Amino acid sequence: MKNIIFALSLVVFAWTLMSSGCDSGGGGGVTTFNAPSASGPKGSSTARFTINNNRLYIVNKKDLSIYDVTNASTLKHTNTVTIGNDIETIYPFKNRLFMASNVGMYAYDISNPDKPSNGKFVQHITGCDPVIANDSMVWLTIHGGTNCRGNINELQVYEIGTSLESIKMLYRVSMNSPRGLGLHNNSVYVCNNTSGLEIVNATKKYANLQHTNYAISGLHFFDLIPYGNNLICQTNKGIAYLDVSNTVEPKLISQINE
Repeated sequence: MKNIIFALSLVVFAWTLMSSGCDSGGGGGVTTFNAPSASGPKGSSTARFTINNNRLYIVNKKDLSIYDVTNASTLKHTNTVTIGNDIETIYPFKNRLFMASNVGMYAYDISNPDKPSNGKFVQHITGCDPVIANDSMVWLTIHGGTNCRGNINELQVYEIGTSLESIKMLYRVSMNSPRGLGLHNNSVYVCNNTSGLEIVNATKKYANLQHTNYAISGLHFFDLIPYGNNLICQTNKGIAYLDVSNTVEPKLISQINE
């Protein structure tokens, strides 16, 4: 199973460099490329499909399609669920599935992987909307001036609580033009386009948090995948690999230019 996911993921990774669920501003995005672990998937916030619990989940503009990928030789379609309009991205965490549209976020329980249940919709101002989550919190970015319309540029942070029904907004952080984002240890890394990466303390539940900026001249950040102590970033020049062993002081390891 791991070999299948890895092989599939290489294709997914290459394909999504050319096509993304959310208008990243750079013409591309990246998606899940490794089997999910206890701490969550190794994937990006702008993916249109992902793998969780031996299921491949794919979103189009309004539907979620589910495939069983347990058997190496068979891709079995198990269900299609209508979610809403203008779905852009998908992100799993354990038994929860988060999907973002340009007007809000949808959250579902996938304890039964073929039958998402207890759907929750959180509305926000119109704009492109990548999303990530952990056990207790959800982070999403909204950016305007794109095909998603709108003119709001901010990071929004939500608390989940004991159930999806209790999702509530904690705070907003104004940013330049935030795109994809990823969680590593206790930090959320936000791709803030021409402004570089914003590093936000993921444990803070109040608006007076401090966030650190990391920028490289001429490098614009659109999306990323946290993997071990590295960030695999999609930029205006191609792919950049960052070492985040020191959480607030990333170091550029190498670049693959387009």
